[in-house]
Amino acid sequence: MRYVDCTPTWRAILPTWLMMYRQAIEGDCSNPDLIKANAIAEFERMADAADKWNAHCKTMKEGTNNG
Repeated sequence: MRYVDCTPTWRAILPTWLMMYRQAIEGDCSNPDLIKANAIAEFERMADAADKWNAHCKTMKEGTNNG
């Protein structure tokens, strides 16, 4: 099976998420509660990913300093 992975980078999708979140806060969309909940979930997911990456980098750095 062949497929194309078109997952956007966080840098690329962030402006869209921020625009949708702002519109939801201002009530300028059809379902602001859903938009806010989805945006918050994505921001939390990205925060978790960033924390995991930082921990990984710290572990790698400590590993190279001990060897």
